[in-house]
Amino acid sequence: MRAPPILVVLLFAVLLAAAAEGGGCRRALGDEEWVFLNPTYPEAYDLARFAIKEHNTEDKDTVVFSELVWYFYRHIEDPTRYRIFFEAGYIGAITRMYEAIVWEREIRHLFYFGPSDR
Repeated sequence: MRAPPILVVLLFAVLLAAAAEGGGCRRALGDEEWVFLNPTYPEAYDLARFAIKEHNTEDKDTVVFSELVWYFYRHIEDPTRYRIFFEAGYIGAITRMYEAIVWEREIRHLFYFGPSDR
């Protein structure tokens, strides 16, 4: 049995609107909704390195960036908030997964930095 043409058109319109809305899939993390962004997004590495630099400055630590992990989310609201998951560690030590939340309006601000349970 074939679907009526109106249903096909309606389904296509819904899918097109969803694709145009956020440029990625939405996922709830905690109580908030975040949008997945491609980890090859050029600003992703800058944000991860910024988070590590700020953490090291504030805590007088020596964490070193290793690799950006595929989790990279942006909250849709002002200020823009980025939630980044990446591997980092100390020189010569095993790396582990970290998570950072960076707020960005006119300037960037490190809101959270810590080990990730994901």
